[in-house]
Amino acid sequence: DMPLETPPAMDALPLRLRALSLSAMMDQPASLFKALLPGSSEALTSLHLFVIKSGPRLHERVLQAQPSLPSNLLHLSIATHWVPLSDSLAQFIASCTRLQTLTLSGIIPLQMLEVIRTLSSPLAALDFTIPATFAWHGYTVEAFFDRILREQSARRLRFMTATRVLESGSDDQPERAEFVRGACRCVYEITSRTSARALLAGYG
Repeated sequence: DMPLETPPAMDALPLRLRALSLSAMMDQPASLFKALLPGSSEALTSLHLFVIKSGPRLHERVLQAQPSLPSNLLHLSIATHWVPLSDSLAQFIASCTRLQTLTLSGIIPLQMLEVIRTLSSPLAALDFTIPATFAWHGYTVEAFFDRILREQSARRLRFMTATRVLESGSDDQPERAEFVRGACRCVYEITSRTSARALLAGYG
C-alpha cells in the first residue's frame, strides 16, 4: 500500500511489476510512478484504469514515467460509468501495439466502436459492457458483434463478451446467449453482478 500523500521526490523502488491497477478516485503525483516503474519497463504487461470525468489523467503520468508502456502492454482494461473517454486516453489505447485482450466497461457504445476502429494491434479477446439503453443506439447485440468483427483489429478475435449488469429494481431476468461468428465465440450475458472475467481483466 502506498501513502495517500506521496513526497515530491522518491527513490526508485526495487519492484518488477507485471500488473498495475489505478483508480482516478485517488490522485497520485508523477513522483510515485517515477519510483514504481523504472524496474518494470518490460515486465509490466497488464494495466487496469478506472476513470472518472473530473479525475486525474493517471495514464499520462504513467507514460511520463514509462514511455515504452504502449509497446509492452498485452492486457488493458478501462472502466468508467458511461462518460466519454478523454482524447488523450483514446489516443493512448490506440498507441498500444501488442494488445491481446481489451476490456471496456461503462464506455459509451459509439465511442467504443471508435476505439476499436483505431486499434493498431489485432485482439484475441474483447470484453465490454453495454447499458440498459443499448437499443437506443440503433443496434441489436448480434448486429453490434457483427459491426465490431468488420474492424481490422478484430480479424483475429477468438472470444468476445458483452455484459449488461441489471440495475436494482429492474424487471429483466438474467440470461445468456452464445453466437459463433467465423472463428469467434460471442457471448451476451445479462447478469445481476459484474462478470468475474471483467473484474479480473488486466491482471493476467
